[in-house]
Amino acid sequence: YYLTKEYQRASLLLFGAVEPRENDTNPVEQRPDYADALFYLADSLHMLGNRAAAQGYFEKLLTLRGHGHHEQAILRLMETGDELKRWDDVDRYFKMYLEVAGDAVPGQVRYLRGKSLFLAGKDDAAIESLRQVPATDAWALRSRYLIGAAYLRLDRMADALTMFEQVAFAKPIAKIDKQVKEMGHLARGRLLYEADRLTESIDAYQNIDYDSPLLTTMLYEVTWTYVRRGQLALRGSKGDNLTELMRRERAKVEYEKALDQLDDLRALDPDG
Repeated sequence: YYLTKEYQRASLLLFGAVEPRENDTNPVEQRPDYADALFYLADSLHMLGNRAAAQGYFEKLLTLRGHGHHEQAILRLMETGDELKRWDDVDRYFKMYLEVAGDAVPGQVRYLRGKSLFLAGKDDAAIESLRQVPATDAWALRSRYLIGAAYLRLDRMADALTMFEQVAFAKPIAKIDKQVKEMGHLARGRLLYEADRLTESIDAYQNIDYDSPLLTTMLYEVTWTYVRRGQLALRGSKGDNLTELMRRERAKVEYEKALDQLDDLRALDPDG
């Protein structure tokens, strides 16, 4: 029933496999398939949206030894804690998990732990956790991107830009890494825009492919980069020996480029 996604029927049957019965002579924990039944019950309840009941059973899984569901249990518990913004619960779950896992913590668990800390506003702790994801791990690029976001919130702009550059030009490992790399290029474009390094900003944006779901976001943001270049051209700089007319002509070139971007955007996403 679980495998065919009939979670209601699965949970009813599995409940009888994990709860004690009146005629039991031995503790239910001694049943040979107890841990498996506990996991499938907890996950069935999770899929049904009964998070509170699911949490209780996933917690039991964390305290049990000798089974292979510890990683799945901590992932579900951290996911639920993040959804409910119960960061103290996530801290407690992770501590329980470490007592079982020791140093053998998979990259996905490190990533979600770092994500929880990031969502809780604990940026330094998030960075420390995310840095423990190996560079060869499938979750490495997502971890590096989140480190960049944490640096950004800490107002460490140079470190953030360096991290986003690493993400943008890294070799992809997981299937999702193509999108993560493009998010890195977007982040670079935004930071370079803020620093008025506008030519570099536009170059960063050009790394977004035309079949990317981020294309319309790129077109919109690069439009403002051309607008900004037009504003700076119109303002001019001290000692540039340009007349007002020459400055206006230079600005016009940039504004026309901005309009071209908007024409593309309107064609691709007329209701956006």
